[in-house]
Amino acid sequence: MKLSRGRRQALLTGSAALIAPIFATSCASIPSRPPARRNAANATVVGPVTGGDKGWIYRAPVIDLAAAGYVIEEFFVSGAARSFRLADGETATFDGDWTTQADQTAPFTTRIFVARPSDPAKYNGVLLAHWQNVSAGYENGWPTDAILGGYAWMAVSAQADGINGGAGKAQYGLRQWDNARYGALDHPGDAFSYDIFATAVSAALGRSAQAPGGPLANLKTETVIALGGSQSALRLATFINGVHSHRRVFDGYLLLSHFGVAPPFEERSLISLFDIAGGGRNAAWSQIADRGDAPVLVVDTQAEALMHYRARQPDTASFRTWEIAGAPHAPPSATHMKDVAGKRDGVVDGGPAPSTRNVVEWGYASDAAIRFLARWIRDGAEPPRFEPLTIDLSGSHPSYALDDVGNVIGGIRPPEVAAAIGVHSAGLPPANALLGRSVLFDRQRMIEQHGDRRHFLASWNDAVAKLEAAGLLLPVESQQVRARAAEYWPAD
Repeated sequence: MKLSRGRRQALLTGSAALIAPIFATSCASIPSRPPARRNAANATVVGPVTGGDKGWIYRAPVIDLAAAGYVIEEFFVSGAARSFRLADGETATFDGDWTTQADQTAPFTTRIFVARPSDPAKYNGVLLAHWQNVSAGYENGWPTDAILGGYAWMAVSAQADGINGGAGKAQYGLRQWDNARYGALDHPGDAFSYDIFATAVSAALGRSAQAPGGPLANLKTETVIALGGSQSALRLATFINGVHSHRRVFDGYLLLSHFGVAPPFEERSLISLFDIAGGGRNAAWSQIADRGDAPVLVVDTQAEALMHYRARQPDTASFRTWEIAGAPHAPPSATHMKDVAGKRDGVVDGGPAPSTRNVVEWGYASDAAIRFLARWIRDGAEPPRFEPLTIDLSGSHPSYALDDVGNVIGGIRPPEVAAAIGVHSAGLPPANALLGRSVLFDRQRMIEQHGDRRHFLASWNDAVAKLEAAGLLLPVESQQVRARAAEYWPAD
């Protein structure tokens, strides 16, 4: 049985975490890696795709792309995808270093859409390949304003629910949402999603390299990063563990809001991977294979870190985990973007977020993770290291250790937590727990906590300065975050 580095330590780390982050002070190079093989898959790329009954790209970004100097186009990718399985006599070991082999083959037709700089001179050479999330039973996933600063962003419809719609959500699957545009799409099942994801990206790169008019036009791509959040992060964990060695398409991986689960190749329902009622006995917890040939950065929030704790692994020269104190599963700004896109696309799914939902923003941290990961791949400069959230092991079950205010100790400290404006929590369902909850202080409680507005602003700005010094905030983002302090203590 294979053993991971520090497997024993991984489940013990965190009980004595510090509040302050540890910053890497060196740019030590990681071992030399062979470049990812961008071999053009045996697939056909058709497009740009236009028309249809609706006349626009489903789940396209709501950002003004033209104003940002970007163009967006959609393409169909058709080919043959393989499923994978554990090799004969092998098991899915906890360290994630699985030995696998290709299994069955099936035809597919999926779609991608690409947002790219209209001016090739402004392209930084980094393609972000996004595994579109289908946890809602239909697709979600967009680039942020910060990403649109030189990167190209590719959405990949890798899973069947995005094309067909999930249970009770068929009307929001691509095929039914606009059959005139997407009726030709065909997905053989999620066992093939891993190869569909890799094939779509490699085929798009291959088509773009062959002649003008491809998904990347005449842009020269040097680095390809795979990223995805929540369920998509789970799928990427399995991809890294069991498919990466077969499909060397990606130079690095960014997993957002990851629960520490890597689904088995045999398809199971999403809910079965989170057997909380059964004490987690059936959950597929797994570390992520740390082979050193493609760096992996995981960004977790308070909503996932307690569950991920069971598979926590040490930081290395090619693996990093960041955990954000007080933060919900998705940033409030991302939820707003989903709501705006839903109104445009006619997606009516649930009511508005509760007024008590968690207010801790953290999108800047995931944007910073992209910047650090790209530099890590290109230059070998390691991202900063941060202490994890502190886990209290004194009870019958692990829980978060809390400070005097009631917020979790450790991790990256957003100003909403560091300059406490209330008590913030997030976790697994039920009752909108992933959206989290913020019990905000009233004016009297703010006075008790901070004394006066001047001291509160000093604490808030000090927290912002620490994030900026760690490279987690760009100057323009720092200004925006500093301005938000007035939302919680307006000037008299």
